[in-house]
Amino acid sequence: MATLKVLILAAKPVGHGQIFTGELESPLLIPFQGKPLVMHFENQFKDFDIFYALGGGTFKTQSFIGKRFRESSFITVPEEVLIGTPGDCLLHCLEQLNFPDNILTIHGDNIYEFKDYPTLMDKNINYFYETESRDGKYEYYPTIGERNDDSKTRSKKSTNWVNTGAHFIKVSGSIDRTKGVLINDLLRDADFIGLNKWIDLGHWDLINRNNTLISSRHFNTISLSRDRSSIIKLSTKNKIQREFEHLSNVPPEFSFLFPRVEILSEIKGYKIEYWPLRPLSEYLVFWNLDLLSWAKIFEKILCYIDRFASHTFEIVGLEPNLENIYVKMLDERIQQYSKECLDILNYNFVFLNGFKLKGFAEYSEVLYQDLRRIGNSINPSFYHGDLCLSNILFHPESEIIKLIDPKGSLFPESSNAGDFRYDLAKLFHSIIGEYDYFNSTMFSLLQIENYFTIDLFKQSNSNVLETKFREVMLRFHSKEILRDVEILMAMLFLTMVPLHCDSRERQKALLIQGIKILNHIYLN
Repeated sequence: MATLKVLILAAKPVGHGQIFTGELESPLLIPFQGKPLVMHFENQFKDFDIFYALGGGTFKTQSFIGKRFRESSFITVPEEVLIGTPGDCLLHCLEQLNFPDNILTIHGDNIYEFKDYPTLMDKNINYFYETESRDGKYEYYPTIGERNDDSKTRSKKSTNWVNTGAHFIKVSGSIDRTKGVLINDLLRDADFIGLNKWIDLGHWDLINRNNTLISSRHFNTISLSRDRSSIIKLSTKNKIQREFEHLSNVPPEFSFLFPRVEILSEIKGYKIEYWPLRPLSEYLVFWNLDLLSWAKIFEKILCYIDRFASHTFEIVGLEPNLENIYVKMLDERIQQYSKECLDILNYNFVFLNGFKLKGFAEYSEVLYQDLRRIGNSINPSFYHGDLCLSNILFHPESEIIKLIDPKGSLFPESSNAGDFRYDLAKLFHSIIGEYDYFNSTMFSLLQIENYFTIDLFKQSNSNVLETKFREVMLRFHSKEILRDVEILMAMLFLTMVPLHCDSRERQKALLIQGIKILNHIYLN
């Protein structure tokens, strides 16, 4: 039985604007809700034959798709075709595929929500989206609905059917390539149907606007208020209460960094001030922010952490509980491991990308000793508690930094007291540990027993960035403190595992990364 084919047009790179260096090699790598847009297509069309139209030099895109999903079919669009019209690009791809009549063509920088999934029975359908007003960015097709009589009566009542680029296309008549091929030349006279939802990420302003759509984690529910001024957070976990208490008791001198909050009556949740800014994790993983900007960011965040650390707390009766605070945290999370992850934890050796690493058991005793020592030297101070890059919002032009989603206190006796080294460890596990690549699914993992291959689809400047980060850190803290921070970073990777229960693959990758970091710490 024939399978529906989908041609995804993603050949032109995406520019960042003047404040960035470089560009995304393909719109398939546009971040949407923290993950590359291609993830959406692969989930949506996983049962179809997918063809990707890509420009030259899209090695990262092709490697990501091939290693994570399948040996996909790629159509290379030459530069001389790319500089022409979108119709030229589309016609080139259709020619490469011998003009199939069962192929849905869509734009690779859009998100589509079809009323019903397209089928082979829909070969005479073009998809449009009805809007209340017109936008100069788009083409509108009221005349398509007027060419036929009875079958298009709905379109006669509306002049705002926008072309979304989702079509079953059949070339009709001869095409004069010397004038440039227009999409109209390729559209056949066919029925059209509206989409439930359509999001265009093909323009810089729209990328920013649509990335403000809020995604939820498995332990909470998040929604944006109608006036887009606040976020409503609900949760069945006590984490939500700890966050609220933390934000409600931020010292006045730090209030400018944190959003305002308001408790919601009758339900377990709160409203939080909404900032339409992007997290630093996206700039790290996707957008190639320049090194000078990163150096300024590191300096600013470390200055904030220093100021946090100077705001200390005296908590009566705390001292006897400090020694085991990190040990208890690690033990509780390991108890939540799946059987597969426990098996990995018990390997005497693991092999990662061809290198032999000693297993967790080799380092568990010295790790627990160090965690007790670090816990015993905590000087309780104000802290964020989850200062990874995904919780640090940034605006490149103004260089504004804002902090969201604090963890809450390390201690039940206080609302927002903790250990400044824990905040530093969160930064380490984003920059040095490369956690955000795992969290954004920009990795692939292959396991054969205790042999693992992990590929991270990193930015070209990632190694230089890590070096710069360490340079800045050493200007603020001693090597002794930073070693303790690295130990806490290893602990963080081990404690993160059960929190990513939505992806067994990610759980394994985080666990292996934690074991890798332990080998680095205790072999050096």
